[in-house]
Amino acid sequence: MKHVILWVMIISLLGVVGGCEVDTMSNEQLAGSSEEGGEPEVVLPEVETPEVETPEVETPEIAPPKTMPPEVETPEIKQTEKRPHEKKPLVKKTHKKRTHETKPSQEGETEEEIPPDEEKPEVEPEEGENQVEIEAPDVETQEDVDTPTQGGDGETETPVDEAEEVETPHEAELAQCMLEINELQTELSTIVKHAEYIEFKVTQSGNLDGVSFHIMYEANNHFIYNFPAVDVSSGEYITLHLQTLESVCVNELGENLSLSSGNESCHTARDLWVSGTAELLHKTDIVYLQDVNGRFIDAIILNEKPSETWNKNQAHFSEITEKLFNAGMWLSADGGKPTPFDAVNTSTIGTSIHKSVSRHKDRENSHTATDWYIAEAGYSTPGLANK
Repeated sequence: MKHVILWVMIISLLGVVGGCEVDTMSNEQLAGSSEEGGEPEVVLPEVETPEVETPEVETPEIAPPKTMPPEVETPEIKQTEKRPHEKKPLVKKTHKKRTHETKPSQEGETEEEIPPDEEKPEVEPEEGENQVEIEAPDVETQEDVDTPTQGGDGETETPVDEAEEVETPHEAELAQCMLEINELQTELSTIVKHAEYIEFKVTQSGNLDGVSFHIMYEANNHFIYNFPAVDVSSGEYITLHLQTLESVCVNELGENLSLSSGNESCHTARDLWVSGTAELLHKTDIVYLQDVNGRFIDAIILNEKPSETWNKNQAHFSEITEKLFNAGMWLSADGGKPTPFDAVNTSTIGTSIHKSVSRHKDRENSHTATDWYIAEAGYSTPGLANK
């Protein structure tokens, strides 16, 4: 339509120009032209010349297509809407889903008004948040791990020591309910075939496998006797003879308790014999029982000449006494750390083979010297209850 209008305007202009020219013609020209028979249509070539100007008019027609690109801006806005959707899976990888799911929804509403160039600061806080969220659980887990270990190292180490000091006596009492020292005879006579002995009382049935008896007289050569794996009954007595002086001295490992007929053996008690004739027990000595785990079960400390300190031959007794005290196996009369004065005084035994160190019958074990007394001649009772 624009082309038609332009052409109409051009033709009307040409018509006006042609009319003016015709009017200005003189009558002479008209007369001459009529005579010669020519027509005044020579003006047509002039009409063709303005047709060349039409391309100049067509150039603005190309401009309208250039105005179309604004329609392309609409998909750019859609891309901004898609970007938050692409970020959601990254947010879901974090532990706190709810907090991040709410943030994109609010940010998405503002993104429609904010140009897409401002999306970059949105990614930076998310990365910062992710880093904080990753560090936060690490710190929490470290605190969870550190607090118990530090608290455990600080709090449990002292309770462990205290527990060992408190529990070991308790555990020893449980083990001691099975076996405890009941009577000791410290003098040896090969002439009358009288051996030293230690008598034990069984207070709970069980097996003696792993139980050991220790004589600590010599500093570097302790005597250790490991009990055989025999079953014993509550109330039973066991006499460990520390020398074998006769051929009839037989270890009674089964139910028959009358196999041995050696001196001071008992047909109603279990008799066990140590091979050899060497003297092992002394009036100044420390002896104790241990279970299979090395825990102290029972102990007694003997001292022939009580004094403030141990003599040079028994200097190692101080260390042993301290261990027994820490385990609750030997105490002073008032329950404190024992000294040499707190040992059982054996000075009245002398060289008599008929006196023995005996435990008070039917008295609770206090792990002190008050549990013991020196039985006079004729009152030693190997294999039997104390008198």
